[in-house]
Amino acid sequence: MHLNCYLSQAGISSRRKSVDLIKQGLVSVNDKIVRAPWFDVSPSDIVVCNGERLHIEKKIYIVLNKPAGCVTTLSDELGRKTVIDIIGDAITQRIYPVGRLDADTTGVLILTNDGEFAQQTVHPSHNIEKSYQVTLHRPLDARDENKLLKGITLKDGVMFVDAIRVHEGKNIVDVSIHSGRNRIVRRLFAAIGYEVLALQRTLFGCIAIDELAEGQWRYLTDQEIACMIKK
Repeated sequence: MHLNCYLSQAGISSRRKSVDLIKQGLVSVNDKIVRAPWFDVSPSDIVVCNGERLHIEKKIYIVLNKPAGCVTTLSDELGRKTVIDIIGDAITQRIYPVGRLDADTTGVLILTNDGEFAQQTVHPSHNIEKSYQVTLHRPLDARDENKLLKGITLKDGVMFVDAIRVHEGKNIVDVSIHSGRNRIVRRLFAAIGYEVLALQRTLFGCIAIDELAEGQWRYLTDQEIACMIKK
């Protein structure tokens, strides 16, 4: 197995990022620094990255209904609760979130120790759809709904939603979008004069919240994993 693949399967990072770690001289094999990402390693070799010995662990894939008030990082210097704190000791493998949700955003969040899977699911080329339920400070005007569908110019380009459904008589809308840019849903609505009071991601690719309450999680099924990879 190539060294960069080994790092990815050990849950360190994607293959691409593993190449950078190796070239920086942060990885050793049998006590010797190796800077060639495609160096072949065997199961008996001792691989160390940043002083930590690596092991290829069983791949873990879970979906968490992220609650509000926690951050999607492994740790937080401000002492805020993280999504890893929610999982606690239930999973012994080191897992990490795929992409990010704002602290106040709830809903579907995938966590895994499979770096390659994580890289595939967030890469723009896979064009994965995300759906959100958005609670606004006032009902959405039909003209503004049309603006969202046609596209709105933001600092980082023209952005739009792929589909939108307004809950009749309420200030709640469902939107589908393919962009993974930072805070894109909040920024789109802010650009047309709406404050987002609550934001929940209800679908990420083929992964849905289903019956999970906030703070609950479950393992992905084989079918769900295969579906995300095909994307």
